[in-house]
Amino acid sequence: MSTKPGAIQAAAAILGEDRNKLNATAARFIEACRFSPLILATVRKLVEAEGVPREELYEEILAEPQVISDSNGAAIMGSILRRLDSRYLRGLQQIANSGSFSNDARFLGHFLGHAVKSHLQRLSILKPAVAPGLLSVHDLICQAVRDKPDAEPIATAVTKYVEKHSGEMIPSVIRQIHLCASQLTEIYQRRQAQQPDWLTYALLQLDSGRSLVQEQELHRRSTHGGAPLQELLCVIDAQEAFAYSLDHDDRRQHFSAWAEEYGKAQQGDPASEVNLELLHHQGKALRRCGRLHEALTCFQKLLEIRPEWHATCLQIAHMGTQKDADDPIKMAGAHAMQTLVDRVIEAPWDVPLRVSLASVARLRSYRQVADETVSNTEQVRALADVIALSALEGLDQFYEAYLSFTSIFAYQHPEICVALAEGFPEILSTPPELVDKGQWSSACESLGNTAAAADSAGKTNLRDRITAAGVVFATALGSKPGIRSFDARAVAKMFLFARMPAEALDVIMKIPTEALNKDHWLLYRKAEAELGVHKLEDGLSTAERALALAKDDKKGLERIASYHELLSKCHEALGATDSAIAQTEAALESCQAGKYRDALSGRLEELKRRASTH
Repeated sequence: MSTKPGAIQAAAAILGEDRNKLNATAARFIEACRFSPLILATVRKLVEAEGVPREELYEEILAEPQVISDSNGAAIMGSILRRLDSRYLRGLQQIANSGSFSNDARFLGHFLGHAVKSHLQRLSILKPAVAPGLLSVHDLICQAVRDKPDAEPIATAVTKYVEKHSGEMIPSVIRQIHLCASQLTEIYQRRQAQQPDWLTYALLQLDSGRSLVQEQELHRRSTHGGAPLQELLCVIDAQEAFAYSLDHDDRRQHFSAWAEEYGKAQQGDPASEVNLELLHHQGKALRRCGRLHEALTCFQKLLEIRPEWHATCLQIAHMGTQKDADDPIKMAGAHAMQTLVDRVIEAPWDVPLRVSLASVARLRSYRQVADETVSNTEQVRALADVIALSALEGLDQFYEAYLSFTSIFAYQHPEICVALAEGFPEILSTPPELVDKGQWSSACESLGNTAAAADSAGKTNLRDRITAAGVVFATALGSKPGIRSFDARAVAKMFLFARMPAEALDVIMKIPTEALNKDHWLLYRKAEAELGVHKLEDGLSTAERALALAKDDKKGLERIASYHELLSKCHEALGATDSAIAQTEAALESCQAGKYRDALSGRLEELKRRASTH
C-alpha cells in the first residue's frame, strides 16, 4: 500500500529530514516508524543532542526484523534509547522500574541527580505534565526501557526526601507522596512492624495510609522530648486524627490533656526542631479546646524563634475566625492571614501545600485581605497557581481552596477561574463516589461558581460540562438524609444555576422551618427558587424576610446589595416597576465600585427606560 506524500512529509519534518533529499535508508526508516511521532521525535533529539549518526541509527534499527515488526513500537524505542549514555539510560530506567511515570520535578533532582534529570529534559524524554512542576515520561518509553520493576528504590527515595525536609509538607514533598501512594503502601506492607519512621509519617498524609497505619494505635503513645522527630510527628498526627473521631466534649478534653503533655515534654534547647514542633502543637491543642490567649502566647513565642513557620501563622488566622475570638485575637488573625497570603504569593514552593490551601480556603473570612487581593490581577493569578499545584487525585483540600477561590474571584476574574477549569478537567469532573463525602458541598458550590465564570466568559460548552458535573454533586448531596442548612445552600445554588428551581426548592424545604426562617442565606435561595417556579408573592415575602435578617448579620451586611437586587427582581416580576427601581437604587447605595456595581447601574437604567415607556 502506497504512503501518501503528505504523511511522508510530516514524518520527515518530525525526524528533522528534508523530504526532497531523503536517501533510501532514511525513506525505509520513515516508512517503518512513521506510525509513531514519538519515535521519530526521540530519534531527532538523540541525533541533535547526543551526536548519534543518523544513518548508523537508521541502519541499526532496520537490521532487526523482530524489532521493526513490534506492533506498538516498544522494541524500536528500546533500540533507540540504548544509544543513550549509560548514566542517563539508568536514570530513565529508575523511573520506568518505579511504576511512577509522573513525578515532582524537584523530587526527581533528588531521585536521579540534577544532571541526569536536566539531560533527560533536554532530550524531551522528561516532559512537563498537566500540573505545574510535574515531569512525566511517556508510557511507551517506560515500557521500552523497563528491566526490573521494583517499588522499593522510589519509596526509599521519597522517605529520604521527607526526612530531608524534616517532615515539612512543602508542595514538592506532599505531591510526591500522593504520586507514589501505591509504592509507599507496598513497601510498608512488605516490612515487619517497627518504630514509627518517615515512611509511616509519609503514609499518614494519605487517607488510605491513615487506615493502613491505624493498626499501630500510635495515638495511645505518650509524647516525650527525647523521641526522634519522626516518631513525635507520627504520634501527634495520629492523636489529632483520633480526636476528630470523638464527640465535641471528649475531643476538647483530649486536646486539653495533650496541651499539658506537649508543654511538659519540651526540654533543653528551646529552638530545637523537636521543641518547636511540641510548642506548635501545644498551641494547636490549646486553640482546639478554646484556650485562645494561651494558644496565642505559644504561637507568638514560636514565631519569635522561627518567623517563617507558616503553619503557625495559619493557626493564628484560624483562631481569629473562631466564634469565641475577642478583638485582640481577631486582629492577630487578620495580621497572620495577610502575612500568609503575601508568602503564598511570593514563594509558593516554600509554603507547606496544605497550609497554602487552607490559607486560600480561610481567606473568605477575612474580607479586607480578600478585597485587596481581588484588585490585583497578578496576585489572583499567583493564588490560582497554588490551586493548580494541588490538583492531584486524593488531595481533598483542593475542593475547599477551590471553592473559596471561586467565591472570591470568579466574578471579577472569570477568565482566571475558567483557565483553571480548562487545565484540570479531570479533577472538576471527578464523580462524587471518588471524593470524600465531607468535600461534596465544597465541590458542588465550586463547580457552580466555575460554571458561572465560564458563562460570563462566553464558554458555553465548558459551562454546560461543569454544570452537569455540579448537578451530579448537588443531586448526591441533596439526597442525603438530614441535610444541613449549609449544604442545602450549596445544592440550591447549583440547581438554580442549572435552571432547576423546583429541585432547589425541594431541597430547601427539607430544612426544618425554625432553622430555615433564621438563615438569611438559605432564605435568599428559597426566594430565587420561588421566583423560578412562579410563586411570585411567596418569593417577595421570603426575600423581604431574608433582607431583614441579613441587616442584623455583619457578614450579611457585606453582601446586602444582592438582597436588595433580589427584592427588585421580585417586584419586577409582579409588575411593580417603581418598587423594583427603588430596591435597585438601594442596592447601588450599598455596593462598592466594581463589575457588580456596573451591572446594577445597567439594570437601573433598563428599569427606568421601561418605566418611561409606560
